[in-house]
Amino acid sequence: MKSVHQSLLDLRALIEKGWTQGAYARDKNGITVLVFSAEARTFCLSGAARNVENPLPTIAALRAALCLRGYYGRIDTWNDAMERTKYGVLELIDDAIKLEINKEVETPLKV
Repeated sequence: MKSVHQSLLDLRALIEKGWTQGAYARDKNGITVLVFSAEARTFCLSGAARNVENPLPTIAALRAALCLRGYYGRIDTWNDAMERTKYGVLELIDDAIKLEINKEVETPLKV
């Protein structure tokens, strides 16, 4: 299984290719599709997180990054806020990646 760090990098790549609001995933025409559909081309943050190999810890890492920003609500609600942009979503993912890197560095090696 991939690490949370790698899953966050995969998540970032999905959002870079295409981001959406108001649906977990959309096809090339902007029509809502299932998040695991082969036709899915754009994803909201929650939809993309469900599409990586290690989804639950990845979602937990995103929630931790949101909590540090003082937001304690749902990820999809945060994603769908009118003022939200793709670049804001990418910044949040970058924050989650930094938190994961710091966690990896601070975790003592088990012998």
